[in-house]
Amino acid sequence: MLFSVCVDGKINDDAFVQEIDQEIREVKQIENERVSYMTLAMKMMEERKEGRKEGVASVAVSMLKLKLSLDVIQAATELPLEAIKKLAVENNISI
Repeated sequence: MLFSVCVDGKINDDAFVQEIDQEIREVKQIENERVSYMTLAMKMMEERKEGRKEGVASVAVSMLKLKLSLDVIQAATELPLEAIKKLAVENNISI
């Protein structure tokens, strides 16, 4: 598709200038897509990390309900003892 390209404030219909302009547009589009992809990848990584935390907490709560010892729960989940105690309180589980 031929169209006029503005170079230094002047309209230029030269095919070579148009080809360069098109390449620049494509590179900019690729860069925008790369940034979008990286943003999405970072968001997914954060969501996976949050999901893992929720999963570990869920396992700890299940173990608390089974009345397993805090030492066993801590070893299995690698959660700090205080975090396990907090989960017990939040879920009305006596330890």
